[in-house]
Amino acid sequence: MMTEVEQSMREKLGEATGLSFELAYESIGGEEPRDTDKIFGEEASDKIWAYVDGWRQDWIARNIEGRTSLKAMMEFDIAKEEKRIEKDIEFFKGLKEKLSGRDK
Repeated sequence: MMTEVEQSMREKLGEATGLSFELAYESIGGEEPRDTDKIFGEEASDKIWAYVDGWRQDWIARNIEGRTSLKAMMEFDIAKEEKRIEKDIEFFKGLKEKLSGRDK
């Protein structure tokens, strides 16, 4: 059974993932990747591709499910991670605006 916090996080992860795909690829379907390093810089590109490749989601899921070390599990703060995802969503939205201005 999923808690409200887990459900909220799942929804936010879904939004962040969707935005990352929009930033990473020229079109829906993912056939033409953008040069995200060149367009947004290396740090932003790394964040985009961490979502696109599923690394961010996998890390969070492993921590929620307890499939990590005891130390990592004890240090994991689901509310803190949810806030981080919210910041990533806002960051991605800002990048989308930058991209929209660039494409005009």
